[in-house]
Amino acid sequence: MSHTAITLFKENRLHGTADFPCACYHADSTVLPANTPFLTKHHWHEELEIIYFQHGNFHLEINMEKYAITEECFCLVGSGDLHYIYSEHDFREMAFVFSLSMLSASAADPVQNRLVQPLTEGMLALPRLIFHGSPCFAVLKQEFFQIAGAAAIFAKDTPRRDQYRINTLDQYMHAKASLLNIFAALLEENLFEVSGMNADRRVDTIKKSLSFMQEHLTEKIGIPELAAQANMNGQYFCRFFKKVIGKPPVAYLNELRIKYACRLLKETDRSVTEICLESGFNNLGNFMRTFKMVCGCTPLQYRKAL
Repeated sequence: MSHTAITLFKENRLHGTADFPCACYHADSTVLPANTPFLTKHHWHEELEIIYFQHGNFHLEINMEKYAITEECFCLVGSGDLHYIYSEHDFREMAFVFSLSMLSASAADPVQNRLVQPLTEGMLALPRLIFHGSPCFAVLKQEFFQIAGAAAIFAKDTPRRDQYRINTLDQYMHAKASLLNIFAALLEENLFEVSGMNADRRVDTIKKSLSFMQEHLTEKIGIPELAAQANMNGQYFCRFFKKVIGKPPVAYLNELRIKYACRLLKETDRSVTEICLESGFNNLGNFMRTFKMVCGCTPLQYRKAL
């Protein structure tokens, strides 16, 4: 099944704006509290992404393929690719997330016909990793930093993976020009691959499971419901989910519920009991224990800290 045929819950974060559909992100352990890890949970989006691993050791997963990143390199993530990043400490990472509409043309155009349309339809695939020894690495690094500069990513220290938007036409034009230069360098080295359109069924299954959890996190669902939508028996589904995601499905679902509860604590004045029930927990004691395990504090302490 091609990515374009999948209609699922995807990352609902807006990358950039409607006019300028792109944004930069930056993570740096030197401006975080000591021993704070870097984690980007399993997710996917329609936009493409260029990730620059500047420094540190990273555990990277894309469509269930695992990579150990121990040196400076670039990673290119395609539309709909399920990806995950983790680094325990001492890391510097940047990412540029962008819509292919940045390169689209309304009239007949070779870039549109030979690059944008094949990428959109899944007939052409991005190269996965580009290391320092690649002939196009220097071009990618130069143009990537031009994009980061256009987004003013170096304007301030950041305590988390903040979004840096491109807000003006001149910034957008600089970013677009650099992106075209990056794609030209990849083409020059024949690094684009013809896609076989044979998506891993396991990736589709885990994406459906994550979508189902997100869509029903406030409801009473458990292993039988999760396994049924994946067309598996309960025991096999639990093993499968833990192997891919790294934790049992109920634990992951409860983390999603706690994240939702945190939003309610921040944005509403509802009581803890009301938020407990609205977040999909039927037992206040279980909610309190899970909240403290995930957040390191009680719900009231969390609200007070805000």
